[in-house]
Amino acid sequence: MTTLASPRSDTLTWALRVLGALLLAAMAAVHAHLWQQGYDGIPVIGPSFLVNAALGLLGALALVVAARRWLPWVAAAGAALAVGSLGALIVSTTVGLFGFVESTSALLWWESFWIEAAAVVVLVALTSRAVHRHDQSPDRPTWLPGPDGPPPPRARRRRLVRVRQGPSQEPVSAATSGPGP
Repeated sequence: MTTLASPRSDTLTWALRVLGALLLAAMAAVHAHLWQQGYDGIPVIGPSFLVNAALGLLGALALVVAARRWLPWVAAAGAALAVGSLGALIVSTTVGLFGFVESTSALLWWESFWIEAAAVVVLVALTSRAVHRHDQSPDRPTWLPGPDGPPPPRARRRRLVRVRQGPSQEPVSAATSGPGP
């Protein structure tokens, strides 16, 4: 069954897109600021902060300009970036990461934690919504399985065969399965 999206559902999708983009941009801003404040001198961690800032900005831009057919992939990539960043923050605080141990009293630690956690929630919700809407899209290729599973296999073509039967040699029609002549 194909349903068309309502204006209300489009509004919710756009709200999630914009909120996800803002959260990725905020994550990028925090990492860029920390990189400028001295993290640039920490081996491995410093370059990772710069890469995170660049990818966060790229992800924010991509969320806003992505075509509807690419939205599930873009939202999933943004969610993966946020999960990775949040995971690195937690690992660096608990056991250390590449020889660097962070503290919850560090500059912007809690802000970074909540921004990244919110980005994960919003972008996972957007990914789920975009995948669901993509399944119901009227322009979805027919070879992709829909929300009700794959389409049923095509019925075998039936053909009529004339069979001569009995002493009168009257033709009788019989249906057979299989490919035609």
